[in-house]
Amino acid sequence: MSYTSIELKEYLEKYKDAIEIISKTKRKEELIELDEWLWKDLKNNVLKRNRKNPSDGYYLNKNELLNIMKWKLMRGTFRPLLKLVNENSEDFVKLCTGKALNILCENDTKWNDTKCNEVLKHLMLLKGIGIATASIILSIFSPKYCAFMSDELIEFFYNGKNPYTIGVYKKIQIKLTEKINELNSENDIIWDAEMFGKAL
Repeated sequence: MSYTSIELKEYLEKYKDAIEIISKTKRKEELIELDEWLWKDLKNNVLKRNRKNPSDGYYLNKNELLNIMKWKLMRGTFRPLLKLVNENSEDFVKLCTGKALNILCENDTKWNDTKCNEVLKHLMLLKGIGIATASIILSIFSPKYCAFMSDELIEFFYNGKNPYTIGVYKKIQIKLTEKINELNSENDIIWDAEMFGKAL
């Protein structure tokens, strides 16, 4: 399976339409609002919070984490994970996401295996947070290198069994980076991992 940059650009431009279709099909009107919040507001809210209280560092609060999970479940296959996420205390959410986001937000060096391991380790300590949900957070705060581990992304890069593991995510990340570099060497459209993921 392969797409040209022009084809991907057309698909990317239809992303909002796709979300609206999913919202109507599943009767989940909140999905449109959550999608807008996730990709446009969440990162800015975290950065603003840090500017207001720098000593607190970067972190997500429990409500933000719950909304990320709501978005994931509305967009894809429903799984009874929201109750598990809700079992995390406010302080534990702040602690785990804080350790992860301080790596993502403070360190501007190129994405690498060590950084990936550290971020995922902290995020996946939270109840209900697996590799797919953790990848959403990575894609929001490091969109240049990371994409949401959606079914579409897995289908494009991986055809093995049991895809929802850290090992498979890393393999996909390597192939994704190669694909982004290939696309950016061929035309004047500047692609990043998050854009590619949405285009799929």
